[in-house]
Amino acid sequence: MFVHNGEIWEQGSARTVLDEPKTPELRSFLGAVLI
Repeated sequence: MFVHNGEIWEQGSARTVLDEPKTPELRSFLGAVLI
């Protein structure tokens, strides 16, 4: 699950959310965290 500004923006299995992010916000977050 990815929560942005207090709202759920993406949800699903960990593999799906991490491997196939649908929003640019999650892609940006993962790019900053998973160096």
